[in-house]
Amino acid sequence: MAWDDKTPAPVTQARLLNLAPATVYEELKQYAAYQAESSFRQDNKLEEALLQRNDPLICLGLAQYGTSDKVAAVLYKRESTTTGYQNPDKALRLAVLGNPLLPRQIMSRNTFGIVEDEEVLRFITTDEFKDELYVVLRNTGAKKLLSKLYNQEKPFDKIPDDALVRSVYWSCSNPAINDDESNEHGPDMDAWHLQKGIKRLLTTLPVTEHGLMAIYWLLKSVDPRHAGIFDVDPTSTFKRWEELQPSEDFKKYHASDCWDLDMKEEFLCVMGAMFGCYSADKKIAYLGAADSPDRILRYRDPSTAR
Repeated sequence: MAWDDKTPAPVTQARLLNLAPATVYEELKQYAAYQAESSFRQDNKLEEALLQRNDPLICLGLAQYGTSDKVAAVLYKRESTTTGYQNPDKALRLAVLGNPLLPRQIMSRNTFGIVEDEEVLRFITTDEFKDELYVVLRNTGAKKLLSKLYNQEKPFDKIPDDALVRSVYWSCSNPAINDDESNEHGPDMDAWHLQKGIKRLLTTLPVTEHGLMAIYWLLKSVDPRHAGIFDVDPTSTFKRWEELQPSEDFKKYHASDCWDLDMKEEFLCVMGAMFGCYSADKKIAYLGAADSPDRILRYRDPSTAR
């Protein structure tokens, strides 16, 4: 069925409570799509009633596509019935973590939906929760989380370098890094803050081979229109990456997209194309020129970029 706000909620509830679990699962998928595209108010009572059916497939659908914090919290902590020992049901847990609607709740006190910030921090800093971390970092509703992570704001301000590099690398394919909902009513502050965080990573991420690989793929994923601009001269930022000397093994096993450039060289060119100018005293200053003998400096000329 097509979800709408015209059918009385009790009617929808009565119908779903009598449908087969597989059908309910498919309807919950449509419910989530409608919620994401409209201002349709969530139906907590419906989700709570469906939870009471205690059907594994319906519970999975609620975890993946529901909007109720209360229901999601129950499912996130539910113990598995398929193992011989007490343990949170991993399928439900990952389904909740991958649900893009839950972390978008405006009034949530956590950065990522119902999940406590301290728990997300454990995902980031330990190897025990790799599956959870991978799902969280690819959740399209995690824009606020990525913003805090890239800017290393509390509680993500003391993450070990290797954990930060891994998290940045795993987040590269998340479409949220290019999600900007600015409109006539005002700017999207989460998007603006995320852009700021990407520029910050260029100046703070460890200048190592792993750090290069993470920031290379991040910049390759960023839409130049959403990259922003430095408000200080970024020459020192370019220089810190120019000083990196990748090993021959790294160059051999981590090829760039340009046949005549290694990954570091292509990264510097991409960085130059995106951030080859900066704002200074309410004017735009340029770092390169189209006729520069240095190829990287040519890419820093905005006339050759974008």
